[in-house]
Amino acid sequence: MNNLSKTVRNQMKIFTVIAIACTLVLSGCGNGKQDSKSSNTSGSNAQTEQSTTKNDAQRIVKKAKKLITAGEYEQALSLLQKIKSPTNQDKRLIKDVKKLIESESDYKNGNYSSAESSTNSLQQSDTTEVSNAAASLSSKIDSAKTSSAASSSTSGTVAANNASSSTASSTTSDSTNNSVISKFASAIGLYGKSGYGFTIDSQSGSTYTIEVRQNNQANDVANLVGIYQYNSSTGAVTKTN
Repeated sequence: MNNLSKTVRNQMKIFTVIAIACTLVLSGCGNGKQDSKSSNTSGSNAQTEQSTTKNDAQRIVKKAKKLITAGEYEQALSLLQKIKSPTNQDKRLIKDVKKLIESESDYKNGNYSSAESSTNSLQQSDTTEVSNAAASLSSKIDSAKTSSAASSSTSGTVAANNASSSTASSTTSDSTNNSVISKFASAIGLYGKSGYGFTIDSQSGSTYTIEVRQNNQANDVANLVGIYQYNSSTGAVTKTN
């Protein structure tokens, strides 16, 4: 009887060990499935986030190109700089837009040589909107250069005519004109300043029509500052253009 009881107890111990082992195995399987599921979910989220970022960048680039076409280069650049992970193509576009902004600034400031050099390079851009904008700006630069050259030529002719008239006039007349220009320059605060040229276009009594020009940084173009009427008797100055 004792042997039987002992045998039963031993069998119960064996069953208990087997049950515990099975529990541990099942628990491990469950954790494995959970870890696998978690890993799959994490990978899916990363892929979704990457796709969303790419779609956002594409939308930004598309909108920026429309702004470039409209000549809104500053706004286009501001928008492009919001791209979180720009591709190499995005970076090239950002660089081109910055160059467009610089070229336009040079054009507006009369630095035509610098502006022309930049626009020639930008016309080779692989972004159609940029190359078209550069071509349009290049056309404006050409027109401005032609106009400036014509203005300079006209100024030279007027100066030559004035020189011819001065030669025919008496020394007293020359002295009078120089005195008028000196007083006029003082009246408008330009006396003694370099880079400015004054030309008397006409005279009616004591009223003189005087043209004022300023040389650019390269000293090759004299840009018109304005045309004034100066009364040598009263010292009154009126800008007519």
